[in-house]
Amino acid sequence: MKNLDKKSPFYYYVKVIKQYAVFSGRATRKEFWMFSLFNYILGFILGHADKTGLLGTVYSLFIITPFFAVTIRRLHDLGKSGWWTLILLLLIILGSILFLFGFPAIAASQYYPYLFIFILGMLAFMITMALPGNKGTNKYGENTVKLKMPQ
Repeated sequence: MKNLDKKSPFYYYVKVIKQYAVFSGRATRKEFWMFSLFNYILGFILGHADKTGLLGTVYSLFIITPFFAVTIRRLHDLGKSGWWTLILLLLIILGSILFLFGFPAIAASQYYPYLFIFILGMLAFMITMALPGNKGTNKYGENTVKLKMPQ
């Protein structure tokens, strides 16, 4: 990390990986979204790199702990408890069930309400993660964004 410039988007990906088990403190929007961007790009590349999907699966298992750690820290930045990630976990489980079993097994009329709930929940999650964090100190720590004072 010493060689990476803080202005580099990859800096935040490496930072989150190094803090893979840190569930306390706060994470900025930039840290969360830069990590997410590189995570999705790398996951897409690895998922399509081989025919079996084994690389994508291994990467997903590797990245799940850092993803939940940065998500919890981002929620802390918003002044919310990390337990809100349980809603995200339920949405991921619902989406996985729909993807794995929903298409062939459920008639379309029964499938759409669950798909609607999944999409609505993921949109709500993305909007929440895009909100600005609490200014100043909250119960999870000091603000990690240092505001520049006009001169």
